[in-house]
Amino acid sequence: MILFHNQVPNLTSCILVIGAFDGVHKGHQYLISEARKKARKQNVPLVVYTFSLPPKVYFQKTIQLCSLEEKINRLKKLGVDMIVVAQFNEMYMKKTKDEFIEEIKKLQPLTVYIGSNFRFGAGRKGEISDLQRIFDVNVSEIQLSEDGEAISSSRIRNLITLKQFILAENLLGWTYEKGGIS
Repeated sequence: MILFHNQVPNLTSCILVIGAFDGVHKGHQYLISEARKKARKQNVPLVVYTFSLPPKVYFQKTIQLCSLEEKINRLKKLGVDMIVVAQFNEMYMKKTKDEFIEEIKKLQPLTVYIGSNFRFGAGRKGEISDLQRIFDVNVSEIQLSEDGEAISSSRIRNLITLKQFILAENLLGWTYEKGGIS
């Protein structure tokens, strides 16, 4: 697995998955698994574009479900070939939607996989339709847990805050240890 920090490589093709992936929970695992199948079928690398710090953690000062190191390890175990880690900070937040798209173009994705709530660029002005004008985009609907509720990092954070660790771990798909990593 190849890791790029604050640098987007120039590729000839790939399957790309974009997201914060805080916790690399079961919903994230499903999205990455679907992208991995397509990457293997097309014999191209599976690339994940993610952030050093999840935007929601940065803005709302909520708990982070796993460290960057743990996230990278979990993504590697899921069969990701390359990870691009963007440093999420004041400077990154000013990146326009068009600058973000130009950055993604360097990867030359055959398909871009994103969640249905994906937004990007300064002020979250970039929408899925902006990506669809340029790329083949696969939008994954939010995955549901056995109880019919959405699997999301926000829900997992809430469960952890309520000390409902078993429920949180069921959505994560791994053992949560207080402090953020297992």
